[in-house]
Amino acid sequence: MLMPEDPKQAMELILSRADLRANFVERPTVGARLPLAQGIIRELAKNDALKTSEAGFRKFMKVINAKGAGKYVETWRPAEVDRLVAECAEIALGA
Repeated sequence: MLMPEDPKQAMELILSRADLRANFVERPTVGARLPLAQGIIRELAKNDALKTSEAGFRKFMKVINAKGAGKYVETWRPAEVDRLVAECAEIALGA
């Protein structure tokens, strides 16, 4: 489950915009990696800039693909995944 503590919020975040939904569907290797998908959802829940920028979210997903490749995030603690995801968001949004 993406957000076991609040599955309704997770679905609302993913379904809130067509581009968010499409990026999860179009990049199945990201969405299929549960720890990474959970980290993305947690970042979306707290990062309004990422959530509201279509171009920023698209770039974020590309950065996730590049930086997450070859990483065994399935063995990481949630805090480690969150650091990777936050770093990708900063790169994508130019922060």
